[in-house]
Amino acid sequence: MPPSGPSPWLTQARAFVGEIIAATAADAGARAALRSGVGKGLDDVPRMHRIVAPRLPPAVLNDESGQRAFTRLLP
Repeated sequence: MPPSGPSPWLTQARAFVGEIIAATAADAGARAALRSGVGKGLDDVPRMHRIVAPRLPPAVLNDESGQRAFTRLLP
Protein backbone atom coordinates (compact mmCIF):
# COMPACT_ATOMS: atom_id res chain seq x y z
CA MET A 1 0.00 0.00 0.00
CA PRO A 2 1.48 3.41 -0.94
CA PRO A 3 2.07 5.91 1.85
CA SER A 4 -0.75 8.32 2.51
CA GLY A 5 0.27 11.92 2.17
CA PRO A 6 3.61 13.55 1.48
CA SER A 7 6.85 12.37 3.05
CA PRO A 8 8.25 14.25 6.05
CA TRP A 9 11.05 15.61 3.83
CA LEU A 10 8.55 16.98 1.30
CA THR A 11 6.50 18.52 4.09
CA GLN A 12 9.62 20.27 5.45
CA ALA A 13 10.65 21.39 1.97
CA ARG A 14 7.24 22.90 1.27
CA ALA A 15 7.23 24.71 4.62
CA PHE A 16 10.75 26.05 3.96
CA VAL A 17 9.84 27.41 0.54
CA GLY A 18 6.64 28.92 1.94
CA GLU A 19 8.60 30.71 4.67
CA ILE A 20 11.09 32.07 2.12
CA ILE A 21 8.28 33.32 -0.12
CA ALA A 22 6.57 34.99 2.85
CA ALA A 23 9.83 36.59 4.03
CA THR A 24 10.60 38.02 0.61
CA ALA A 25 7.09 39.04 -0.46
CA ALA A 26 7.38 42.62 0.75
CA ASP A 27 11.15 42.91 1.12
CA ALA A 28 12.99 43.86 -2.07
CA GLY A 29 16.32 43.64 -0.22
CA ALA A 30 15.65 40.04 0.75
CA ARG A 31 14.75 39.19 -2.85
CA ALA A 32 17.97 40.83 -4.04
CA ALA A 33 19.95 38.86 -1.45
CA LEU A 34 18.50 35.61 -2.78
CA ARG A 35 19.15 36.56 -6.40
CA SER A 36 22.77 37.35 -5.56
CA GLY A 37 23.30 33.71 -4.61
CA VAL A 38 21.79 32.00 -7.63
CA GLY A 39 24.19 29.41 -9.03
CA LYS A 40 26.82 29.94 -6.34
CA GLY A 41 28.19 27.60 -3.68
CA LEU A 42 27.18 27.78 -0.02
CA ASP A 43 30.41 29.54 0.93
CA ASP A 44 29.91 32.23 -1.72
CA VAL A 45 26.49 33.52 -0.66
CA PRO A 46 26.84 35.49 2.58
CA ARG A 47 23.94 37.81 1.69
CA MET A 48 21.58 34.84 1.41
CA HIS A 49 22.46 33.47 4.83
CA ARG A 50 20.33 36.01 6.74
CA ILE A 51 17.27 34.92 4.75
CA VAL A 52 17.85 31.18 4.45
CA ALA A 53 19.75 30.01 7.53
CA PRO A 54 17.09 30.86 10.16
CA ARG A 55 14.50 28.90 8.19
CA LEU A 56 16.43 25.68 7.59
CA PRO A 57 14.99 22.64 9.34
CA PRO A 58 17.06 21.67 12.41
CA ALA A 59 17.94 18.30 10.87
CA VAL A 60 20.05 19.93 8.13
CA LEU A 61 21.87 22.57 10.16
CA ASN A 62 24.99 20.41 10.47
CA ASP A 63 24.57 18.63 7.14
CA GLU A 64 26.12 20.42 4.17
CA SER A 65 24.43 18.20 1.59
CA GLY A 66 21.07 18.81 3.27
CA GLN A 67 21.68 22.56 3.22
CA ARG A 68 22.49 22.38 -0.49
CA ALA A 69 19.29 20.47 -1.13
CA PHE A 70 17.17 23.06 0.63
CA THR A 71 18.85 26.05 -1.04
CA ARG A 72 18.15 24.45 -4.42
CA LEU A 73 14.44 24.51 -3.58
CA LEU A 74 14.29 28.27 -3.63
CA PRO A 75 12.09 29.85 -6.27
